[in-house]
Amino acid sequence: MGLLIRAEEAWGLNTAHSTPKTIAKDFLRLTSIVTAIQEQADRLRLGLDTKDYLAAIATYVKVYSDKKSLIFGTHSLKSGPKKEIQQVKGVFPALRGRFQATCRELYRRSGGPPIPGLEASSSP
Repeated sequence: MGLLIRAEEAWGLNTAHSTPKTIAKDFLRLTSIVTAIQEQADRLRLGLDTKDYLAAIATYVKVYSDKKSLIFGTHSLKSGPKKEIQQVKGVFPALRGRFQATCRELYRRSGGPPIPGLEASSSP
């Protein structure tokens, strides 16, 4: 579980080639990591709640995967989807920070082996 937590903390958007398709793929990758952490936490009965965090990630995936969200011929979002993303952007850092802090605390309580860098990590 510790390595999965580090993978989530190391996750970032591929800003080199940010197209709607790559943004959606990056968030799908984050979904896989968070889901794997949730499954491990469930197996260990740690009581980790990822519902709000996964819902925020799903909003990014939904908007950036739907070509109808884009202004024709561009990678720019239409006003409706853009507002949806702006709302999620406002809460996403807090959701992610809370998730990371909770994961680190649950991992420490579970008695897992020390993972280099995990203890020193701080939430964004």
